[in-house]
Amino acid sequence: MDRVNSDYGTNINIDRLRISLISWDTAIRGIYIEDYKKDTLAYIHELSTSILSIRNVMNGKMEFGDVDLEGLDLKIRTYADTTYTNLDVFIAKLDSGKPRDPDTPPFLLSTDEVEITESRFRLIDDHLEKKQVLDLKKLNINANNFGILGPDVSASIREMAFASHYGLDVEQLRTEFSYTLDSMRFDSLRIKTPLSDLKGKLAFRYKRKDMADFVNKVQIEAQFVDSEINTSDLNIFYDEFGADRSVNFSSELSGVLNELKVDDLFLVSDNTGVRGNFVFHDLFARDGEFMMEADIRNITTSYYQLRALLPRLLGESLPSTFQKLGAFTIRGDARVTENTVQSKVNINSALGSSYSDLELSGLDDIATAEYK
Repeated sequence: MDRVNSDYGTNINIDRLRISLISWDTAIRGIYIEDYKKDTLAYIHELSTSILSIRNVMNGKMEFGDVDLEGLDLKIRTYADTTYTNLDVFIAKLDSGKPRDPDTPPFLLSTDEVEITESRFRLIDDHLEKKQVLDLKKLNINANNFGILGPDVSASIREMAFASHYGLDVEQLRTEFSYTLDSMRFDSLRIKTPLSDLKGKLAFRYKRKDMADFVNKVQIEAQFVDSEINTSDLNIFYDEFGADRSVNFSSELSGVLNELKVDDLFLVSDNTGVRGNFVFHDLFARDGEFMMEADIRNITTSYYQLRALLPRLLGESLPSTFQKLGAFTIRGDARVTENTVQSKVNINSALGSSYSDLELSGLDDIATAEYK
């Protein structure tokens, strides 16, 4: 540890170490990793493994056999005087990005398999009113091919489960995970909760300073196929949906959270089906005006089904006279805000087929809209 701390400017300490000189099986207790503010970045109660090469360890290449890790407490924090997390600062020490002396190899830690049990992960941002962004308890992980090479982290996560402080319990998470200084990827992703089952892939692309304004600057690329999500899970993060409605969907997402494109959406819930492309503006903005632009290939539904499925601010924008249509199908274009509806659509219902060019402004107009 003295060698590692000297080479990389870190502060990592070990309380107790036991090594078998025959098998090189190793048990380490009390691993403390300090952040740049001299607070805890990570603490590990006990780590059991085998050392593959004692010579490599002495030279800073930490290559281990299977690792069993119990009681990890990882705390990633953004302090008030910076836009970087303490983990960003720690990783930057492992590789500054500058040309490296050939005689100083990059930091290396690798293992074929890692088992993490009874652990905790916290994400804290001192810039926010509610500083605690995430608190995952009862965290258990089984991963293969775990490695840290300089600032890059990768792992094949076979099983992950945890309970979050939001009230959302994840029973199973699987993914091919990778993290670099400018991206984070979750390929072959599967997330299961008691109510939802998501399948696909997810990627975040960013500059490190962008993380301080996540909803406006971090680029998202995602694809979900044959997935099911329950609106009760969505309400944990965006409390605008009706409760306990199951939605099956496939789609591609891109952009930032406040300018989110949802392409090739195919969605089915009860007697409602939706196909089309959508753009959501200022969905998470405090001051901006929300707007949804829709290229509707097909929406088959009824007034009450659609209103129950949409977020509250969209459902309340639907003209109440749509109740008279019964079941109907819509094709066309629409632009919806909290107070306006503009649409050019074809509508088929039990009353017949028609073309509607509708423009409403203000809640009073929407409430008294006549369908002709």
